[in-house]
Amino acid sequence: RIYQFKWRKSKKATGKSSKVWTKILDKFDVKKNGHTLATKYLREKYRVNGWWAQVIVIRYEYKKGLKK
Repeated sequence: RIYQFKWRKSKKATGKSSKVWTKILDKFDVKKNGHTLATKYLREKYRVNGWWAQVIVIRYEYKKGLKK
């Protein structure tokens, strides 16, 4: 399952830990702004590859109970 994804790989690929991405997405307010805008935000503001942006946002959504 995606929510069991190993964060070590995302940190290596993106330069940020899960804690940092969680804080960033908390501030962005994924629940209010939605998945699509969240991935766009990561791509544009943090220059995250599209695939990694999807992984990070989906993982965040599972962690926060926004996705089941």
